[in-house]
Amino acid sequence: LHENLQIGLAKNDAGAWTLWNEVKRYLEFASHTPVRLDPAANMGIVTDDYETSYEPINLLARHNIPFRIFRPTDLQSHSLKDIDVLVVFDMPDRQTIKLIGDFADQGGIAILVDLPGSYPWQSVQRVETAKHWAAYAMGQGRIIELSEPLTDPETFAQDIRRLMDKQKLISLWNALTTVAVPYRESGTVATILELVNYAQDPLRVQVQVKGSYSSIQYETPEHGCCESLTPVQHDGFTEFVVPWLRIGGRVHLRAGGSAAHEGPSRPK
Repeated sequence: LHENLQIGLAKNDAGAWTLWNEVKRYLEFASHTPVRLDPAANMGIVTDDYETSYEPINLLARHNIPFRIFRPTDLQSHSLKDIDVLVVFDMPDRQTIKLIGDFADQGGIAILVDLPGSYPWQSVQRVETAKHWAAYAMGQGRIIELSEPLTDPETFAQDIRRLMDKQKLISLWNALTTVAVPYRESGTVATILELVNYAQDPLRVQVQVKGSYSSIQYETPEHGCCESLTPVQHDGFTEFVVPWLRIGGRVHLRAGGSAAHEGPSRPK
């Protein structure tokens, strides 16, 4: 807690307690979900170095790129079955090098960040090259080596967003201060989307989620559960508008039920 709030609570200040009770409402909302949830992400990050990877990871989240973090010792081939892009911040050992090669061979894109060394894929012809990076074709995918540390994590996050354009799981508009994190209900195809607006000023947010959903329910700490939202399906995605997001909200998306509208994309 902020030091001023701690002092106010210790002095039994009424304003401090009002603020704390509001904070508690959001904490309780965020910590309680009705079902077991699994992360819904198609980007993986391999890191065991908090200092090196923190800022890029922070900006990837702010650009609404869902990801899973793997420690190098925990990385296994089966853990990458839903991953399309793999970003590696830690020097890979022999086993991880083979895993990266197999991942790219099966159609994935692997990005090594400032990890100089001799790798098997360097024996093939480069498909693209620039001053500070080189790309190698591997089977159906490719491996990109960045030769320098990330001096501009914001540009890196934007580049990743463009790289994943066809594989993106979620997009938001009118929401520069909103972070969206998708989950799947364990054992189902239903999706839950957690929303956080860190500017605090209420927003009206346009959302596009990969997949076809016909039932969309929205809940917030302020208004409870649930408000029905109107889905519009377009090119394999479902689009809808969250009418009001102050700090936190949760969207429940399910297939089945009444049909969603078919229509053109909403104006971006």
